[in-house]
Amino acid sequence: MRGAAVNGAAAATRVPRIEALSKRFGGTQAVDGVSLDLHAGEILALLGENGAGKSTLIKILAGVYGQDSGSVSLLGCPEAEWRTLPRAQQGMAFIHQDLGLVEEQLRPGPGYRDAYRKIWGR
Repeated sequence: MRGAAVNGAAAATRVPRIEALSKRFGGTQAVDGVSLDLHAGEILALLGENGAGKSTLIKILAGVYGQDSGSVSLLGCPEAEWRTLPRAQQGMAFIHQDLGLVEEQLRPGPGYRDAYRKIWGR
């Protein structure tokens, strides 16, 4: 998948920029050289066949996995800078296909408030 080139004023609203992102798990190339520009206010649906690397790409953006190569910048800041911000200030949200992740976050119980604070910084 490749993002379209953006010029002029539209470039100022570019939020995350993914450049030549790759991730391998053993002998399996899960993500191979993905480049994509996203823009403020955009909602993106990531579609593809099973094994196409959709979940891996999202997990890299969410910080679950690190990439083997490539870069992710946010509002022009390199990843090393924006990853240190609290999640609520990073400006991205994800709806994971693994509903077990959602159920865990929505289920009140022991440690719920601590987990919420750890994830969202509030």
